[in-house]
Amino acid sequence: MKLNNRRILSLLVAIVMVLTILPFHPSQVRAADALTFDPGTPVRVSELTYQLSDAKFERTGAVHAAGGYFTVAVNNGSVDVGTLASGITELTNGIKISGISTDKSTATNRIFNFTSSNTYEDIQAAIQSMTFKQDSGQTQKVTVNVVPGAPLSDGKTSARAYDGRYFVYVARQSSMTFKDAVTTATANNGHLVEPTASNPAEMLAIASMFKEFKTPFSGGWNFISFIGATKTKAPNWDTGNNLPTIYVTKNQYTGLESSAKYTFNGADYVHLTLLLDTDNTDIRYLGVNNTHGGTSAYKDPGVIVEYNSDFTSDFITATTEVGVLEGSLLKELQLKNEDGSGIDLAPGFDPNQDHYTANVPNDVYNISINPAAQYPEDTEVRVNLNGKEVAAGDWDNLPLEEGKNIVTVGVYDKNGNLLSEYTIEIAREKASTNGKLTSLVPSTGSLNPAFDPERTSYTMSVGSSVYQMQFTPTTLNPNAKIEIQVNGGDWQEVTSGSLSGDLALNIGANTVVVRVTEEDGQYKDYTLTVYRGTSVSDNDDDDDDDDNGGNNGGGGGGTPPTTPEKPETPENPKADLDVTLNGNENPFATGTTSTSDGRTVTSIKVDQDKLTDAITEGTGQDLAIHSPNEGDLKVEGLTAENLKQLADKGASLEISNLLAIYPVPVGKMNLSAVADQLNNAALSDIAVRIDIKRAAEDVIASAKSKATAAGYELLVDPVDLDLTFSNDGKTVGSGQLNGYAVKYIALPAGVDPNRITTGVVVNPDGSVYHVPTVVTKINDRYFAQINDLRSSGIYSVIWNPQDFADVRSHWGQADVNNIAARLDLKGNGNNTFAPDRSVTRSEFAEIVVIGLGLMRPEAAQSSFADVPASAWYGKAVAIADEFDIVRGYKDGSFYGDKQITREQGFAMIARAYRLIQSEDAAGQDISALAQYKDGVKVSNWAKADVAQLIDAGIIQGNGPKMLNPQATITRAEATAMIARMLKLTNLIDK
Repeated sequence: MKLNNRRILSLLVAIVMVLTILPFHPSQVRAADALTFDPGTPVRVSELTYQLSDAKFERTGAVHAAGGYFTVAVNNGSVDVGTLASGITELTNGIKISGISTDKSTATNRIFNFTSSNTYEDIQAAIQSMTFKQDSGQTQKVTVNVVPGAPLSDGKTSARAYDGRYFVYVARQSSMTFKDAVTTATANNGHLVEPTASNPAEMLAIASMFKEFKTPFSGGWNFISFIGATKTKAPNWDTGNNLPTIYVTKNQYTGLESSAKYTFNGADYVHLTLLLDTDNTDIRYLGVNNTHGGTSAYKDPGVIVEYNSDFTSDFITATTEVGVLEGSLLKELQLKNEDGSGIDLAPGFDPNQDHYTANVPNDVYNISINPAAQYPEDTEVRVNLNGKEVAAGDWDNLPLEEGKNIVTVGVYDKNGNLLSEYTIEIAREKASTNGKLTSLVPSTGSLNPAFDPERTSYTMSVGSSVYQMQFTPTTLNPNAKIEIQVNGGDWQEVTSGSLSGDLALNIGANTVVVRVTEEDGQYKDYTLTVYRGTSVSDNDDDDDDDDNGGNNGGGGGGTPPTTPEKPETPENPKADLDVTLNGNENPFATGTTSTSDGRTVTSIKVDQDKLTDAITEGTGQDLAIHSPNEGDLKVEGLTAENLKQLADKGASLEISNLLAIYPVPVGKMNLSAVADQLNNAALSDIAVRIDIKRAAEDVIASAKSKATAAGYELLVDPVDLDLTFSNDGKTVGSGQLNGYAVKYIALPAGVDPNRITTGVVVNPDGSVYHVPTVVTKINDRYFAQINDLRSSGIYSVIWNPQDFADVRSHWGQADVNNIAARLDLKGNGNNTFAPDRSVTRSEFAEIVVIGLGLMRPEAAQSSFADVPASAWYGKAVAIADEFDIVRGYKDGSFYGDKQITREQGFAMIARAYRLIQSEDAAGQDISALAQYKDGVKVSNWAKADVAQLIDAGIIQGNGPKMLNPQATITRAEATAMIARMLKLTNLIDK
């Protein structure tokens, strides 16, 4: 939903307890070990404000004898201070240190001191009385920090955190010596910050937290602080020169003098100070004398003090993330007919969905609408019909015109400002011909069933000698336009009542579409599946030998009999099995075949002893069981121990019939996990069953219905491939495999292999998801080779050609149409794709997940706090997170609405590539980046990923040898990358 002047109605609260320190300083944090503070659940006060009315500390009573301070900070909004107990004061003017103002309370970061007399209850009450305001349409984070024992005052900053450690900066006294610095640190519950010679990056990070206090030295360097390293020893830090440099508190040698970071300043300089460069990108350690500058300007402005761990044990932080406050959306939107029956919206109503469609028949003249706002006390609802406002009293009687009607429902604030708007396109069927034909006559043969103007789907059969045919369509509306198309080719316009031009037919199934378009642009399609036989005799009932079958000229051969889509009676089942070892007959299994309820069932029993003998005859044995029947096949007698033996011996087992070939994924199942699910049963006690069968009739019917509604064609009745494990009355599946495995779905005779778009996995409700597929030929028969991480599933094959108008001259045309045909991409409507539009992180994640065949109906909640399960991309991001394809930002968020950069997209593709090629880990060799002029601009975290994709041939740059790693990715580029990855890994046809 567009968020222009909108406040989205949803109060999503995720309480995350972490240990950090002041929110206005960068830090790396870890969980608190002691005290906690529960912000509770925000309570809405008005449209954009709320309070933490039930916030609570887990401790009561006085906080600390020395007092302390606490902060309340927000992003995307502000905080109004409520009631403060005596002793709690807001630092409205901040504090000063070395002439710098800091720690000043603001509307987004409130800072308070408290005294020794104040209790946790006082601070709790202060927080409960505050009012938090969100920016419209923005998620807000609230961070509360309590720092006991360290009230803020001039000459000392607030605590700042790095890697779970806490630091403050204390102003230098007029003539501070190194010994004075040690004493100052101790007096402030800590010790001087101490460097690690081998880790200058750590000291740089700590120094950078206090960069505003640095004072000039020379050569682009600035003094920042005394540090805890010296050539002298305790307790008299100003005497006893020792050449090695040691830590103050650890009393161990540092080796800093041999470091490249050390700046020599004379042999008699016995203490070290810290220098920070002008750009805050590097540090140096400088030798200085005991008094370090005296009254000179060249001296440290103060001391970095690291708090002792026991002092920080009572520090508290709680972070509450508050989703966008509800207040500007609808909570209900219904359309009803005059009789009170509901009118379906597409999609179903969702407060965050702003565009809908609905269809009503021509005899619906008036409808009612009942929109309701989430918070009517703050907002009002207005309805417009076809550009005119409708009074609330007339909402139950909206008159509809024939054709398209536009209803807009707006939510406004009390000042009349539009906050959100919903649009419903209601199509009232016209009292017209509705694109109907009155007759459709083929030049040869006949339609099955007989033509009916209301029926849009037919079949017919012709002999092999019929290379082409014509149709005579006649429309109810003489002004309607008629077009005919065969097998997805060019449209041919036909005059009503006239014979069409020749339509060329292929052997097997041909799809003929007759489209009738009314003057208003609405059209109706009649679809005919024309089966052309492989020989003349295939379609001749008589026994004569006349090859032309009575052909009367150019129209083809005679009138062939109607061929039903399925045999009326099942073929007699065959009892023979092909049971082989390395292609030779080996009877390690036997079978029986029966017919029940019109289905052939072949039951196979594996002989344990003979199977074990076959497996142990050698290594790499190829075992196969094939049934010559097309019906159901079930294999029993196997155990999980057999599967382990097959895997250990590098052997294979293939189960097949005329529906499918199922190579058992013996080396890719976690049998230990299966045993765990079955009460840790021994593998030899776990029975294995394998089924190959047509899906249940209701699933087939649902799948066909979904296909028709979604505009793709289901070419194969869904086939159920199932592998289960049982013990002691309990049955489980093997779950996800640890690598892609193949399954082969047979293409029925007459299905053109060139019309296979992709294989799909069929969900229980009949909807489908793409799985990577290659069309292959095995023993003179075509199969869809499904590449999948599932061990079991219901599979089919679809035809879903795409030809977006705005990519026909675009460089990405082939990949865009190919990947979109696999249900991995969606267009923009009106047959357009917008190939040059940028892609968001969530869109890219969905493309990768669907492209890899990982999408499924259910998914666990992702680890990202800003990805609600209800979001349109929630499932895809959760699955991508599960497979480590996506990673978030340092704050734990995913930021799905951000446009993805090329290097972020490269990284996702690289992780997806490693999921397929599990043996190809990202290497340390990044020399491939040198091929590109801007290879050095790739972020360090992404270099190994990008280099791997260059080596694999998936990245081909952008322009003349340029990667443009920080640029955004277009829809066409995203498509090209996923297509290249799937092709190079042989998951889809090249």
